[in-house]
Amino acid sequence: FMRDITHQKVFEKKLTTQVANIGNLIEKANAIMVGVDTSGYITDWNEHCHKITGFGKDEVYAQKLTEKLLMEEDRPVFDILLARVLNHELVSNYEIAVITKTGKNVTFLLSATPRTTANGNIIGVMFVGQDVTELTGYRRSLERKVEERTRELKRVLNKEKEAVELKSRFVSIASHEFRTPLSSIQFEANFIREHKKMSSADLTKRLAGIQKQVGHMT
Repeated sequence: FMRDITHQKVFEKKLTTQVANIGNLIEKANAIMVGVDTSGYITDWNEHCHKITGFGKDEVYAQKLTEKLLMEEDRPVFDILLARVLNHELVSNYEIAVITKTGKNVTFLLSATPRTTANGNIIGVMFVGQDVTELTGYRRSLERKVEERTRELKRVLNKEKEAVELKSRFVSIASHEFRTPLSSIQFEANFIREHKKMSSADLTKRLAGIQKQVGHMT
């Protein structure tokens, strides 16, 4: 019994070539491409990841991503993220700090999609992204500058408010201080005008009172 399997072999060859092309695309892509299984162990690691982190494939394969690349305080958050993706949820623009081979911290901006079999069963997660360390540093620098400018503006506004309050208090105090002697001067002047035949001693006394209040105002 024989049958012609030429078409099948052609299809298999095309499929193999396509898989190889996709693998080469992942390997040579100018982007971070990391694959993990459902337990978070690294299964894919392209050249760009090696370039940025310094870790080669042999150093990360079958290693748990959280333990190899993340600080301890960031691991629970990443585990939650992984669980979301494994639950068929697409995650994009997720910012995470990664530790390089030299101990330096770099920031990855990642998007994650589940990897599935032909039957639709999830077998892992593929992370794709870029190194945004410089951009993140610039953004944080801008945020600090904005905070500094905001504090400076608040300080200026507070000083302006204090100046307005001081001016208001001064006007209030000055009004009070002037009102009393002015009333006394007004009273003495009216008294002199109404009592033109007063004695010289009384006039001198009244004028002395006026001079005293003028001196106080001065």
